[in-house]
Amino acid sequence: MSSLPIIQFDYDFSPYSHKTRHALLATSTPFKTCLQPPVLPRPDLTHLGISFRRMPVLSIGKDVFCDSALIMYTILSSATTPLPTQPYGYEKGLQSYADAVFQSVLPLVPGQLLTEGFVKDRASMFPILGRPDFQTLRPSALGELRANLKGIEEHMLQDSGPFLGGKKEVGADDLQLAWAVRWTVKNLGVESEPGFGSAAFPRFYKWIDACGALDEGMKRDEVSGEDAGKTILASEYSIKNHDVPADDPLGVKKGERVSVESADATPGSDPQVGKLIGTDVNRVSLELENGIHIHFPRVGYVVRKA
Repeated sequence: MSSLPIIQFDYDFSPYSHKTRHALLATSTPFKTCLQPPVLPRPDLTHLGISFRRMPVLSIGKDVFCDSALIMYTILSSATTPLPTQPYGYEKGLQSYADAVFQSVLPLVPGQLLTEGFVKDRASMFPILGRPDFQTLRPSALGELRANLKGIEEHMLQDSGPFLGGKKEVGADDLQLAWAVRWTVKNLGVESEPGFGSAAFPRFYKWIDACGALDEGMKRDEVSGEDAGKTILASEYSIKNHDVPADDPLGVKKGERVSVESADATPGSDPQVGKLIGTDVNRVSLELENGIHIHFPRVGYVVRKA
């Protein structure tokens, strides 16, 4: 990983932030945390010209990476302490499975957290929170979760080691999946539900506890939003060269202004606008007016001329 300063903007209750934090910890990557409000506005990012609203956001030098999928790819592909990996299709499948599990457990979020402001803030991303029958969905969500835990317990874990496939050390595949189910049972109170404890799923709890051990002994190195901004703007770029191939499907020339927004959110929700400076098969890169380079994955995003 680059020797440039690395800062993760996130908040503690964000499950996707747990995922990327664990990747940084598992690869022994030094980083600082800039804590953000769970809901908009987020002045620290707005001050940097960043309108993308999903957490986490990771800066490496003067480059900012958005979306946990791209952040994970960036961390794991450039780590100085590489993790055991599995075939590409298997890990991408786990990533999609974890996202589906997360969506399915949203009805388990405690009612006291679902304030009017929180639901309104998340409406464009998680419309299920606004369903008029939302309060009746919990039993079905618990049933779906139990089916998923049983599948993990019986088909993905072994007694030979605590990690997926019986490994004795954490791998990239563990990081792609554990965040969603660990956050659910530990943060949403599911662990205390009848039939969901360690007696029912002993391998599962051994696994998520082993993954959670990455947090143990971690001394959080926090940085203020003001200092984070100064650090980023004064840094060098971690990615030096950019290009927009002539055959790129976007049909947009390098230097033209574009907007990027999440494909699964309400159209027009919090688009990021900037000057297109690069594309490849994995990434779309924009330059902001202050010189920051901001990167998005190709999968799951809509890019168009601004």
